[in-house]
Amino acid sequence: TEVEGFWTAWIEGQPVGCIALKKIRKNVGEIKTMHTSPNWRRRGIASQLMEHLIAEARASGFAQLRLETGHAEAFRPSRMFYRAFGFVPWPPYGEYIYDPFSYCMLKQI
Repeated sequence: TEVEGFWTAWIEGQPVGCIALKKIRKNVGEIKTMHTSPNWRRRGIASQLMEHLIAEARASGFAQLRLETGHAEAFRPSRMFYRAFGFVPWPPYGEYIYDPFSYCMLKQI
């Protein structure tokens, strides 16, 4: 598998967020990273990055996106963010195994 894309958000010459998409099968992609700098959170940067990634994935012929995040309470905002974009809980896939600290999600696009 190869990396399909890596995108960054910049404000005033500084990187403030990033997101990466990896092709894991012909029409299946995985979000490998999603990060917004702490000082820039809750300003819509993550949403813009996610919207861009979804549009790029569709344009590249992906039918499904997957991701793995944490299951601990500290990751609750992340899980809520992904749910807002239509991701739903999904069993572990690929290298992921059933683990009380791991939480996998899926979105059909």
